[in-house]
Amino acid sequence: MVMSKIKERFEKYDLLERAKQYLFKQFFLAPPMQASGVLIHQLLLRKVKSQNPVELQFFIGG
Repeated sequence: MVMSKIKERFEKYDLLERAKQYLFKQFFLAPPMQASGVLIHQLLLRKVKSQNPVELQFFIGG
């Protein structure tokens, strides 16, 4: 939803092709993605403490 609004803004100002030439091109080329609240909840239930504070780790099936 957010990405579609950003794409619309870039298209409005005719900047979409230019944006695709830079580091963020994967965000414009990726298909829309839907998140599952149930899946995220189940993952968070299996979260384990990580040594690295900038990453999340999950314990899933051993």
